[in-house]
Amino acid sequence: SIAPFLGFTPQGHHLDLRLVRSQWLLIDKNAECLMSEINEDKTLSNFRDLGHRLAEEVAAFMKKKLTSMLKKSTLCNCKLSFVGHSMGNIIIRESLSGKPNQTVCTM
Repeated sequence: SIAPFLGFTPQGHHLDLRLVRSQWLLIDKNAECLMSEINEDKTLSNFRDLGHRLAEEVAAFMKKKLTSMLKKSTLCNCKLSFVGHSMGNIIIRESLSGKPNQTVCTM
């Protein structure tokens, strides 16, 4: 499974949820985690922009993973989970409310 983590502090640091990531990896050692960094210096932006940037970061992460799987001929089902805290959850919801990103869908 692949789990993008997004925390929110006034500074919005990508390591805010590292303890959650560590616990997740104890449960599923094959999980791959994206600790989102795209909005770190932009946490005062509007939610639409924050969500759009997060969606782009996740799409780029997934495209890289899918490309790697295709090269190795190891395609398999994968589960995409989002974990957030506080306002990070609002940003996650906003990232999922837009149009699907064609970059990943047209691989």
